[in-house]
Amino acid sequence: MEVTALVLSAFSTVASLASYFVAANANRFSKDTQREAKRQEDLLNKRDLFLSLHERLCGSEQLHGRRLLRHRANTQRGAYRLRNGDDDDALTAGGAVAMLDTLGLYVERGYVYQDLALEESGDTLIELKPHARRFIEARDVNRREPWPHYQRLAEAAVEWARRRGQHPL
Repeated sequence: MEVTALVLSAFSTVASLASYFVAANANRFSKDTQREAKRQEDLLNKRDLFLSLHERLCGSEQLHGRRLLRHRANTQRGAYRLRNGDDDDALTAGGAVAMLDTLGLYVERGYVYQDLALEESGDTLIELKPHARRFIEARDVNRREPWPHYQRLAEAAVEWARRRGQHPL
């Protein structure tokens, strides 16, 4: 009888340990699944954010603003006239730089992957860099450097192009 009780007790202990290990593994699996679901959700959110930004960057007003920068900010004087003119062109050109600044901010904060942003917009950033620089220098902002995220992203685009064997600027 004592042997039977001892065997039942041992069996009960083994069953309890087995239940504990099954529960612990199920809990770990559940946490891993939750972590993976969160990672997938973050990826989708970043993708959606990037697509939304890309759609806005491809809008006609943004394209027009970048065209204004390329054609009218070829010299410091031209950039000054564009920036300080009485027409809507200054707002459109400034809006184009501001949108690229937002892209730069989102890259810096990790909301958008830098490699993806540069793959899609790197050449544009490089092409606009001297024109936007002149436009930025023509802007009076009380000693505050305007559009810093854009400027850092444009520098990153130059380095990105060099790493790829291109010769920017």
